[in-house]
Order: sequence, then structure tokens, then C-alpha cells
Amino acid sequence: NSGLERFTITTKGSPTNPTGVRMGRKKIAIERLQNETHRKETFRKRRNGVMKKAMELSLLTGCDVVLLVFDTDGRLFQYSSQSDMPQLLKKYLKQNPDEVLTNRDYDDSYGAEKKSGARRKPSMEDLERRCLWCLPD
Repeated sequence: NSGLERFTITTKGSPTNPTGVRMGRKKIAIERLQNETHRKETFRKRRNGVMKKAMELSLLTGCDVVLLVFDTDGRLFQYSSQSDMPQLLKKYLKQNPDEVLTNRDYDDSYGAEKKSGARRKPSMEDLERRCLWCLPD
């Protein structure tokens, strides 16, 4: 024996997760949270996530993105892929945006799907209707 110990490298576990068991994210029902503290904390976390996704969408695809969010207290949170947000908003208004998706649209589209347990393949018309960034220049 040369005095060297034999080491085994394992990929199971880490200093922060010694058992190596992974916890998946729990699915939550998409409905209004009743606890105000939880609701505000969820808003804060998800708002940051939505802002990050808006930025990534713009950086990856080169598209123009404007995101406006008002919290329940009326505070405004905004993101614009360009420094001239008013110019992007003028571009939006020129498109004559008659159709706006609402929470009811979500309920109508995905609520029935959830109840039936079946997902239908969306038609091209469905996709175009929901694709807000697909508006022509």
C-alpha cells in the first residue's frame, strides 16, 4: 500500500443537498390568493420574473417589448426594450389594438381544457390572436 487513499467520486448529493433527492416545483392553482401577505410576496417574485422574461425576449429576438404592471395599490412597474417608451406606445396605438386578452380569455381557453382533461392543438388563428408581438410594423 503506497499510503494513498482511494477516493470515489459520486454525483449524488451536494453540500446544500446531501441526500441528492431533488424537490420539484409544486403546481399551484391559478386563482387569486386569499392571504394578502402571500399575494403581495407572490406578486413581487412573479413581477421580477415577468420583467426578466420580457428583457430576455427582447434580447434574444430583437423585438420591441413594453410591459406595464399596476399592483393592487396602484403603483406602476414598467419595462421597455427601448429608452423611448412613448415612441413604442405610439407604435402600439397606430396598430388600432381592438382585441386585448383578459383573464376571462384565459378562463375561457384554458378552463374548459382543464375541465375536459384534453388539450386540443391550437389553430393558427388561435396563435395569431394570442400573439401580441406578431403585429405588423
